[in-house]
Amino acid sequence: NEQKSAVFFKQFYLPSISSEDIHTVAPPGMVYPPPAYRFRPPTNRQIERIIAGLPPDKAPGPNGVINRVYKEIAPALVPHIGPLFRATFSLNHYPDQWKVFKTV
Repeated sequence: NEQKSAVFFKQFYLPSISSEDIHTVAPPGMVYPPPAYRFRPPTNRQIERIIAGLPPDKAPGPNGVINRVYKEIAPALVPHIGPLFRATFSLNHYPDQWKVFKTV
């Protein structure tokens, strides 16, 4: 499982690269199309909808909390986690603890 987890992590959490270094990984002459839409950080309402759609009894993550708990406490939780999620974009920082996952 450790080997599978490492492959999964490498595929989904690629190392960040600066805009100055993009030419080192892009094919020569590569021209990127303009963005299809303007990025906007997630709103509290979007986070609430995502939590509402979680399957309630799925196996818990590393913190041991099942989705049913998140669904029950969403009204109290979202006003606190919404700003944290948005800060990941404004600060360009994704906490290492959020990269931990448990494959069941």
